[in-house]
Amino acid sequence: MDVVLSVTKEIDMEQFIYDDGADYESNFSRWRIMNDKERSDHNEELYTEAEAKRVFDSMYGNQLVEAMKKLQEKFNGESD
Repeated sequence: MDVVLSVTKEIDMEQFIYDDGADYESNFSRWRIMNDKERSDHNEELYTEAEAKRVFDSMYGNQLVEAMKKLQEKFNGESD
């Protein structure tokens, strides 16, 4: 009877956290650098700019919408 041992190496990987105090482009740039490193470390093809934007928007697009709502509320509140 063969026994197979599975060894999992824990990788200390930085996790992206969306910074509500930063703008969308700053968050995207930071995420892109982290994502490129992760994909490169796993010998995966890097996303093109368009692919990266699609993935980022699918994960964090709601953050942009919420930020725009807050700006609109602030603007509307200041104009009253």
